[in-house]
Amino acid sequence: MFLDPRDGRRYTPRRLKRHTPGRRRADRIIQTCAVTVPLVAGEPKDAMSITHAQLRHYTHRVLIIQVLAVLAAAAIGYFRYGAPTTGALLYGGSIAIAGTLILIRATRRAERTGSSPAANAALIYGTAISRLAMAIGLFAAGFAILRLPPLALMLGFIVGQGAQLISTAFVSGKKIWRPKR
Repeated sequence: MFLDPRDGRRYTPRRLKRHTPGRRRADRIIQTCAVTVPLVAGEPKDAMSITHAQLRHYTHRVLIIQVLAVLAAAAIGYFRYGAPTTGALLYGGSIAIAGTLILIRATRRAERTGSSPAANAALIYGTAISRLAMAIGLFAAGFAILRLPPLALMLGFIVGQGAQLISTAFVSGKKIWRPKR
């Protein structure tokens, strides 16, 4: 999928051939997209690598926003409630950040496996199961072993997940939710 920098419309390779008056416009759109998207050194400049580079860029930006939100919540918790609450907020936020890191790792594995539907489906289900198991294990360790305050631990996780949800919706420039008209 390509974005036309002039009008912001999305084009797939089929739409490029069907809706453009000439092939030159399609080549120009592909060239401008290849120039504006930051590519990793050594990657071929085809449509899939551009899409993967955009996805990697967005996931790293989501991770940065998530870390900043958790740190802001921990700072507010420190000044308002003290050190034990801060530790629990940081621990809960780190559970959400660990889930995002698992997603980034799965994205990199998807780049290596290619576009096989069976491999991608197995990767999606495996990632979901590993994120769930990781979250359950870390919550159990936080509650039972570390004896962290439960409300602050859950609040840190909620802040981390909320930052991921909000930044995923607004970082990419696309609206995920659109109101009915």
